[in-house]
Amino acid sequence: MEQTIIQELTPRRHHHGKHDVGSLDGFPFQLAQPDDTDFVLAYDWPFGGVIAQLRITTSYGTGLVSVLINDQVVTGLDHVPVSVNARSEHNAEGLNQFRPGDDIILRIESGAPNLLNVRGTLVITNKSILSNQILSPSPWFVPIEIPVTSDLAGQTIIPYSVAPQLKRQPLHIFPATMQKNSTTEDDIIFVNYEPFELNDYTNGWNYIFSGSLVLAQIMRSAFIP
Repeated sequence: MEQTIIQELTPRRHHHGKHDVGSLDGFPFQLAQPDDTDFVLAYDWPFGGVIAQLRITTSYGTGLVSVLINDQVVTGLDHVPVSVNARSEHNAEGLNQFRPGDDIILRIESGAPNLLNVRGTLVITNKSILSNQILSPSPWFVPIEIPVTSDLAGQTIIPYSVAPQLKRQPLHIFPATMQKNSTTEDDIIFVNYEPFELNDYTNGWNYIFSGSLVLAQIMRSAFIP
């Protein structure tokens, strides 16, 4: 059998991602006849990012909507107008960053029951993950800082409670480090951390050390919820 070589005549184009832009994604939605209530667009979302824009319209009626991360209204998306057959775009700013485990909510503030076929897209980006916000201080880490007060001095266990309780197990818990009062103090070596309840880190955990804690030292750690 004769073999044929297939050659691409059009030069290949290579697209290089820019580290400071990130990628775009979105939560599309369509509500036939919504009540004035909350609609969850993303429940317990598995990764973090930034809400960039709300694009929304309706086939009938007018009203107001807001976008919330958990119970916090996103800046720039508070009581934005929705009008019939008007493709409106509203930019988010400021308090618009979400983390793993957050709920993203579309709230119909007013207009029901006259709003029909409300539809749109909540545009998100992971730009913050790919740019300078991965540097310290990072919005993805929850820092822990516990001064060794007189009631903790001499102890070998420091309990850390999480309030409110986490929705999921932390993605990672960073080992604790101690800021000592002087270079002559003995090192206190981190040994382990154990949850308050077996296999359940959502309420908090115990940091366990191999030596006694010294007054006025500071324990520092962090976790990714």
